[in-house]
Formats: sequence, C-alpha cells, structure tokens
Amino acid sequence: MERLNIAFAEEYLGKGEITQKLASMGVPAIELDNEPCDIGELPIGASRVGGEPDLPAGTSWPAHNGKPMAFVAQIDLAEVTEHTDELPKQGWLVFFMDIDAPAATVLHVEGELERCPAPVAVDDAIEPCSLEMDLTYLIPGPSDPNVVALLDDDALADLQQAATDSRVEYLPLHLLGVPMVYGQERTLPEGDRLLFQLTTDECEYPDGNLFFRIPIVDLQAQRFERVSLRVAPD
Repeated sequence: MERLNIAFAEEYLGKGEITQKLASMGVPAIELDNEPCDIGELPIGASRVGGEPDLPAGTSWPAHNGKPMAFVAQIDLAEVTEHTDELPKQGWLVFFMDIDAPAATVLHVEGELERCPAPVAVDDAIEPCSLEMDLTYLIPGPSDPNVVALLDDDALADLQQAATDSRVEYLPLHLLGVPMVYGQERTLPEGDRLLFQLTTDECEYPDGNLFFRIPIVDLQAQRFERVSLRVAPD
C-alpha cells in the first residue's frame, strides 16, 4: 500500500480541514528528527542513535552467538508519553542488533545511567545523531479509493506530487507506525507490530532499512524480550 508522511501533503494542501481528514485515515507514528552530533555534548540519557549507549551500572552488554551486538539507538520514554500510551512512561528503550543474523535485543532500563563503551570493537557501528520527537501520520497515497473520493482533481494532483516528493526525499525514522520503503508500506508477519524503523542512510550506515518488530501481545504487556529484526534493502 502506498503511504506518505503527512508533512509532504501539508506542503501542497496546507494545514486545514482536508489534511485533518487525511490524518484521520493515516497511521500515527512518532517521527524522530535526527541531527549528526558529538555525543560528548549530549546529556546522559538523551535520545539518539549511534555512539555508545547509556545504561545502568552493571548492565550486561547484549550478545548474539557469542558476539557483542551493535548499539543502534536509545529512546528517552519521558519524551514519548505525550505522543502515545503504547510504550512505557518511564525509563529508556535501548536497541541493539546483530545485522548478520539478523537479531535484535531491546532493553527497557530505568534508574541512574552511565555511558558504556562496548566490551570489544563492534562491527556495524552507526554514526551518532541526536533525536527530537514529534507526532506524525503516515497517510494513504493518492490511489487509495477513500482519498480519491475525498479530494477534487486539483487537490488530488497536489497529493500526487507530494507522494512523488515523499518517495524521493523521505527517509523513515520513527517509532510505531508502519514499515515504509520508498513510499510503500511493507508487510509484517501476522501478529507483529513495528516498534522502530531506522533508514540507515540517514546515519551513514548504508545497509538499508532496519525494522525492529514486536509481537502485539508483548507490546500490549510492555515486554521487549522477543523483539526481532528485519533488514530490508533500499
């Protein structure tokens, strides 16, 4: 299914009744606006991708098949609560991966944190970027029958241009929502939900799209032991 970030539609259609109706047809997601950074300038616990994670003292570094996993991202859940009630309200989610397997570990940690270097040099390191969060909507594209019924010809043409821009320019980096590659929603296994998508070109890690997925029952219980990783090429 074709989808686009509503921000692209708003560039052509403005922020008004039409885009509000389009948003109501969309899937909410927490967009993570990223900016390359020096992690030494960020406070402990700040939301970011890449670099070294902030963890409680004594936390074991996740490993898969005896190999330390690569740190991907940490999310300060206090910044998330205004946008969703599907995630815990306190602590941090810390994402690790073994891209070769592929496999994932997600830790939900609380308490006092400290910066934790990897126990050995880890492959697949991601360049650090700071993150800021905002609620967005991934709306149906201009070929969707409900969208066609809503828009007049001029507005539909504008949305088609917005969809073209989105396919070229939009690199998804979000919590929840749906997995996206070049404007197309990707299908997850039945019973799974997207937890986090990182389009890695954004952070100078050119192996495509990382989809951290979680069983819906685990998300509802706010348990993260069974998160898995799918890697989709660009």
